[in-house]
Amino acid sequence: MRESGGVRIRGRWPMVSGCEDAEWAVLGLLVDDVFSFAVLPVDGLAVQRTWHLAGMRGTGNRS
Repeated sequence: MRESGGVRIRGRWPMVSGCEDAEWAVLGLLVDDVFSFAVLPVDGLAVQRTWHLAGMRGTGNRS
């Protein structure tokens, strides 16, 4: 959502891996119907654990 002085980013990105070990997140988003990327510090984001797969243990994923 475009606001004065910038863009407010809100939403959910359901498919991420390694996010709990990262310092930065690169998110894909639409700004005025144009696909864009945003790079944000992870400490400003909330991680919701919505899936748990035993097969992902070898990837370093903490699920």
